Amino acid sequence: MAPRRERPLRPCPLRQPAARQYPASAAVFDGMAAEENEHRRRLIDLHRACYGDLILPIRMGG
Repeated sequence: MAPRRERPLRPCPLRQPAARQYPASAAVFDGMAAEENEHRRRLIDLHRACYGDLILPIRMGG
């Protein structure tokens, strides 16, 4: 089975106005988002190495 391509994360609609008003804070949050994206990618890679390409969705609630 071919590896699944990851879809890009959608940008937050509130980011642009906030980034113009608070550029230093926006840079911090952009760095945090990039770090979390890397963590997510590493977890997915680890899961694939252990269990294969199938990642089952987890649904919360009813």
